[in-house]
Amino acid sequence: VFIECKTGEFRGDIRKYNLLQKRLRIPKKYFLLCVFGLSDEQAKGFTSMFDITVINEKILIEYIESIL
Repeated sequence: VFIECKTGEFRGDIRKYNLLQKRLRIPKKYFLLCVFGLSDEQAKGFTSMFDITVINEKILIEYIESIL
C-alpha cells in the first residue's frame, strides 16, 4: 500500500504519482493520494481520470480497512 497525503494545491503532483504508480506496478486500489479538504465528488473525478485512487481524510481509515 502506497499512501501520500497532501493539503492545499496538489494537482501538479498527480501526474508524478501516476507515473510512480506505473513504475512500481502497484494496483490502483493500493496507491492512495489522500487530499485533505477534497470533496467526495472531486476525489471520484480524479480517481476516474488517473491510475491512482484519490480520497479525502474523511474516508482514509475506512478505505484502508476495506482493502486490507
